[in-house]
Amino acid sequence: MPVIHRFEFASPAVAPSPPERFTWPFCYEPHPLVIAAMTAIEGYINSLRDDPAERRWLAELDAGKMLGALVVRDREGALAFLAAFSGTIADSYRHPYFVPPLLDLMEPGGFYLTGMEGINSLNSDIEARQRSDALTGLERDLAAAEQRADSLIAAAKREADRERSERHELRRGGNLTAEQQAALIARSQFQKAELKRLRRTVAQEVEQARQALAGEREAIERLKRERAALSAALQHAIFTSMRVSNAAGECTTVLDAVARYQRDAGMPVTPPPGGTGDCCAPKLLQYAYDHGLQPLCMGEMWWGREHEGELRRHGSWYPSCNSKCKPLLHFMLQGLEVDPDPMDRRCEEPLRVLHDDRWLSVVSKPAGMLSQPGKLVNAVTVEQAYRDAVADAGEAMVAHRLDMDTSGLMVIAKTAAVHKALQQLFATGGVAKHYTAIVAGEVSADSGVIDLPLAPCLDDRPRQQVDIERGKRAVTRYTVLERTPRGTRVDLEPLTGRTHQLRVHAAHRAGLAAPIVGDRLYGTAAGRLMLHATTIAFAHPITGEALTITDPPPF
Repeated sequence: MPVIHRFEFASPAVAPSPPERFTWPFCYEPHPLVIAAMTAIEGYINSLRDDPAERRWLAELDAGKMLGALVVRDREGALAFLAAFSGTIADSYRHPYFVPPLLDLMEPGGFYLTGMEGINSLNSDIEARQRSDALTGLERDLAAAEQRADSLIAAAKREADRERSERHELRRGGNLTAEQQAALIARSQFQKAELKRLRRTVAQEVEQARQALAGEREAIERLKRERAALSAALQHAIFTSMRVSNAAGECTTVLDAVARYQRDAGMPVTPPPGGTGDCCAPKLLQYAYDHGLQPLCMGEMWWGREHEGELRRHGSWYPSCNSKCKPLLHFMLQGLEVDPDPMDRRCEEPLRVLHDDRWLSVVSKPAGMLSQPGKLVNAVTVEQAYRDAVADAGEAMVAHRLDMDTSGLMVIAKTAAVHKALQQLFATGGVAKHYTAIVAGEVSADSGVIDLPLAPCLDDRPRQQVDIERGKRAVTRYTVLERTPRGTRVDLEPLTGRTHQLRVHAAHRAGLAAPIVGDRLYGTAAGRLMLHATTIAFAHPITGEALTITDPPPF
């Protein structure tokens, strides 16, 4: 089956025109050609439903997998597309219709499977020793030795206390001869010496048991260190064997490509995370470069069920990941004319000041403006815009943050003392905030409370995920304002202040199950993020005046 697929438009006249520049893969709206390609990929997948031989493959795909589509111009100048899936399906990196991996780690007899045999053997040894009767026996011996030592010492102390009381009574009775006095003293000294000898003896017994257990545990730790060394060597072999190219005609290893990105970004050079190169985007681009195809545009869509805690909905488009893809694509996109990063654009909308006094201001931040300085080169921050807009800006310190994509009300302190007081108000729940959002879907309940703990997604920052075990509590009260064909307009009141709280609570199936319109991280990018900080209310930290500022949403 071919891997390069021609489009089947009714006529050339109805075919969408290719974009002028290639997709910026970390923030994009899918091009019509990419949508058409993914529709064809979906058709291929569904055509396999009646084939029993594909049952396992489709079951794993339906369990949740990222699919990618790359639109290209082939050697004859015709429009075509490539398809990819992330990672493996049914223990294979290969499947008809989809591009091959950068490096097939499942090749029989290859260094990866051979290396994994060694690692799996060590895993078995470690697990066997951790569950062994020998380890359990040594742990029991140590506990028994410690218990015996405590018991013997306690008994010796009780006996010493009893004899001490008897000697005290004898001395109180008087009439003791010098020889009797000496005998009492000798007995006291003997008991003290005996207690010391007993302590030394039982301490030696405990230490022997402890050393025996430590020896077994150290043997397990040696196996773990050996496993870690084998794993690191195997990862190094993978990333030096896996090669990537770019449109400028350069070719290098994944290890070198990631190191180049880290150096360019001023980061410490560290090994790539596991799975680097297994995502859709690197596979698609590498196949295009290897076969003389011109990349035109690209997109990635989630297929199947959501994974626990994550926020990926079937049929929604998502950006390439930051942890594994961004370092590689930094190299692989060189030589292509790529759309500029929409997040790195200068926000031209003005900052509006809605309240201003000697101590603080309340402003309305436009979408696309950073709350505080970040890594984006051209970005304007709220503090910069505020100093330009207000003559007596003072020290101009923001008291809280809004996401760059979110618009609406923010409080700015003019002095350090006011800033500290405002932060205390926010930390203790002394500030009431309401946001207006339009979510993509119908919210059935008219109101409710969402209580879902959040934690960073370590493999793809700045994304957050619901994490029952290690997440921090996050609570949002919501009220439906209006239901329209466009979506549901809701009022969101965050009762806690976690990163991306409203966006995650809207998108998660245990929340509103409806991502905010335009959410490039948890929904689908489309124009702006429809989230606006509408109302803020608090007691003025200096005057005590009750302030309530409202700013209607611009959507």
